[in-house]
Amino acid sequence: MPNKKRILITSALPYANGPIHLGHLAGAYLTP
Repeated sequence: MPNKKRILITSALPYANGPIHLGHLAGAYLTP
């Protein structure tokens, strides 16, 4: 499941991505 790994990587560095948005919050709380 490459999609789940992508979510994990994205939520691992929300602060480095720039402004926080729903995507960061969802990824940080909906990670498997």
